[in-house]
Formats: sequence, structure tokens, C-alpha cells
Amino acid sequence: MLATLADVPVDINALARNRMALSMKIRDHIRNEDRMILSVLTARGKAPLPTSVRDVIDRRARLMQCYSEHVGRWNLSAVSADTARFHVEVAAHFDEAFALMAAQERTLYPYIQSLADRSGSMSAQPAPTLRIAS
Repeated sequence: MLATLADVPVDINALARNRMALSMKIRDHIRNEDRMILSVLTARGKAPLPTSVRDVIDRRARLMQCYSEHVGRWNLSAVSADTARFHVEVAAHFDEAFALMAAQERTLYPYIQSLADRSGSMSAQPAPTLRIAS
């Protein structure tokens, strides 16, 4: 699909709107993750995290940094100048984001749940409602 998109002229205005919308969704997701997940980890004190959990957290930080660099590097004129390369980089970011989500499902979330189960502090609380933007 991205190969096909690379051959289509870029609608810079639509791209700008979509990038802003995606950035807002990413920002909201990270804020919710920080509030709901990472706050549980920091509340544990100084006990070391399992290596697999630390790796996922580090991977998340690297992805956030790479995305920030990507947005800074790919202003609208840069996208117009090299649309094919832009699409390749976007695809790589999405691949890494999906891989990170899978790693979180395998390691981070079960670990958070085990902490909650042991402490009892979260197990009886309903999950907060998250606003889903359309």
C-alpha cells in the first residue's frame, strides 16, 4: 500500500491535518499510558524492574525520540521533495510501534497486572473511561 501511496501526489494540506491529528492521538496515548501504567511502576519505589519490562520501557522512550526526530526532519517541503523516502520512514515507524505494542502486551501489561493483583490497590477499581477521539 505504501508503495502505491508513494506514486500519488502529496496533498500537503491533508498531510498537515493528518499529521497533526496523529500527533494529538499519540500525545494523548502517551499521557494515558504515563498516568495509568508508568505511575504504577514508579510507585513501587526503587526495586529493580525485570529486564524484559525495562527493555519495553526503554524501547518506548527510543520510539518517542525517533518520532520526534522524524517530525522535525520531515517538514512539509521535505515531504514534497522526497515522498517515497517519507513513506518508507513512516512505514518503519508504524512497524516499530506495532512491535512495541506487542511487546507491551507480552511483558509490560502482565507485569503491571501482577503488581495490581499483589497489592490489591487496583484490582477492585473499575478501569477509567478513556476519551476516544473520532
